[in-house]
Amino acid sequence: MDLRFTPEENKFRDEIKTFFRTALPAPIRRKMELGQRLSKDDTVAWQRTQKARQCARGDSDRANGKASTRNPSARTGSRWDP
Repeated sequence: MDLRFTPEENKFRDEIKTFFRTALPAPIRRKMELGQRLSKDDTVAWQRTQKARQCARGDSDRANGKASTRNPSARTGSRWDP
């Protein structure tokens, strides 16, 4: 069994790491580094940042009216249990 990541998976991983390094607001990053609890406003701000990225890339499955192909439970309509 080959458990190595594919080039596409590595590219996606690198893209996500870069996004978190550049898009996560500094005050939220600092709270997370210190193990502090995020406020509701922090959570909402981060969710809006993520959503803006998703919409800008055009990969919002919900916005396109499709079920996500990345989430097994979205494809089957059931809860995923590994």
